Amino acid sequence: MVLPQKLTLQCYHSLFHCHLRYMCLVWGSSTKNSIAPLCTIQNSIIKIIYKLPKLSPTKSVYINVTVLPLEACIEYELALHMYKIVNDLIYTSHSLNYFHSSRLAKTIKLPPVLSTKYGTNSCLYKVISLYNLNAADLSNSLNTAKIQLSTFAKKRFLN
Repeated sequence: MVLPQKLTLQCYHSLFHCHLRYMCLVWGSSTKNSIAPLCTIQNSIIKIIYKLPKLSPTKSVYINVTVLPLEACIEYELALHMYKIVNDLIYTSHSLNYFHSSRLAKTIKLPPVLSTKYGTNSCLYKVISLYNLNAADLSNSLNTAKIQLSTFAKKRFLN
């Protein structure tokens, strides 16, 4: 028995994708090597759902699909989390002493980084830099901002 594509996609979202989204904030500071096995599993599942060949290029798979790849999902969740902090939608114990507001946009100054690459891989540095890429274009409405961040994350993955 073959399930319809819409039903298999619902199963994917309810059984697999929800777990990926739940842990995105934790995985934000992980290396690409530690996330790679999950990305491989996700790509395989998406190819099965859409009945694509196993060797089809991954980026071309996500062009016509509504599902965000894991890397884009992580960027989306990190930027959305920072959006909520900046707009006082959630409480945080971290002080944003790097906050810089102007008439045009709410941007955040990046924290100082040592000469090593370790500082640029920190979660705080990634979150702030992702948020700053979108700060000028983000809407004041949370739902509109979610859509904007989702399309931005998908475009960054596809480029």
